[in-house]
Amino acid sequence: MASENDIPTFFHDLDSRFKDAAKLDESSATRFNVFRYIAPDELKLSSLIRDLFDPRGPHGQGDLFLRCFLKAVKLGHLSIDDDCRAKCEETTTWSVRNSQRSIDIVVSPNSHYGIGIENKPWAEDQPGWVFDYSDHLSRKYGDENFLLVFLARQGREPTAQEDKQKCKELEQKGKFIIICYEREFSRWLEECIANCAAEKVRSFLRDFIKYVPTMGGGDMDSGDEVKLVASYIGENPARLRVAYATRQAWLQVRERIAAEFLDELWRALHAELGDGWEVTNPRAAVFSGYDFHIAKRGWENRHFIALYPEHGEGRGFSMGVMKKGKGVPHIERLESLRMGLAETYHGQANPDWWEWCGYVKPEYENWDNPEALEKLQEKGEAIEYFKQYFLRIKDRCEGVIDGTYGNSGAT
Repeated sequence: MASENDIPTFFHDLDSRFKDAAKLDESSATRFNVFRYIAPDELKLSSLIRDLFDPRGPHGQGDLFLRCFLKAVKLGHLSIDDDCRAKCEETTTWSVRNSQRSIDIVVSPNSHYGIGIENKPWAEDQPGWVFDYSDHLSRKYGDENFLLVFLARQGREPTAQEDKQKCKELEQKGKFIIICYEREFSRWLEECIANCAAEKVRSFLRDFIKYVPTMGGGDMDSGDEVKLVASYIGENPARLRVAYATRQAWLQVRERIAAEFLDELWRALHAELGDGWEVTNPRAAVFSGYDFHIAKRGWENRHFIALYPEHGEGRGFSMGVMKKGKGVPHIERLESLRMGLAETYHGQANPDWWEWCGYVKPEYENWDNPEALEKLQEKGEAIEYFKQYFLRIKDRCEGVIDGTYGNSGAT
């Protein structure tokens, strides 16, 4: 069992090592990584990947990266010719069911074959995309000349049951594949690095690999820090009990900070809104996927303005207009009102309970890292940000929701 003296010694030793590492970082800048400025912008990430695929891209490596990718998805036999094209947001004009969806990335190594990539590192995939994308690609390139790729973290499957069934049918025909950022995609990047002739591009790709493990909400700096802690414990096995207790304590610390922050936010909103509104506070239960929301009493507990972690464990916080309960009507006018409200709009992440939503500012998006928790613990700036965000949505949308429920004063 760890003694009282073990704990301060443990943290004192680690603090000294962190300071030494920070001093060395003045010359090596190991924590600087351009990818920290991308998340959670799916379109920017897709555009970057598209540029790597493009033989005429600014990387100057010709078709090298695309050839490596074709091998990764078992299409190494395909030729790459002068007609090769790579683009983002291709509209599904050939789809019979839905001609207005957009495929994140489409690569045509030649004029006869097309690869559609659904890139979903953060947001949920929308129901029916497997049908619509595969229909578009098969009609454009032919039943035998396309591949649909689902690129996501942790190798997850499509969300909707209809899409899961459809992708199994396509997979049996060799027309669908799931690749994972942490495995196949990272191995592709490693092969690109091994064959790339430009050091500047190799450095960029190495940063990309370092970025991948942080997509789920980890911090860009945490990898090196974790290695430092692991090295220290390896050299001092007597500290194992303290390290284990610290790991367990982290869960309690983050929940306490989140609960205290949400209590303060509840008080701030309650004072601002008055008795005509309800403010529902799940406290630390946000780490279990519950939402903090406000709602006018006349909205019959069916529509809310909500703060919600899209990915569980306090990650991917979004804000927007939420609906709950069977048969809750979709309010068409709300979609046009969201402009300028969402920090990074990502639509109806799940249309069964969102009217629309957008991620919050990057520094507040993931409550499972120390930087965000420091801001929440300080409260002042973070309280004001979330309070004003709620009030901006309220001012824009209140009248429209009132009108849906026949409340007086609706606009």
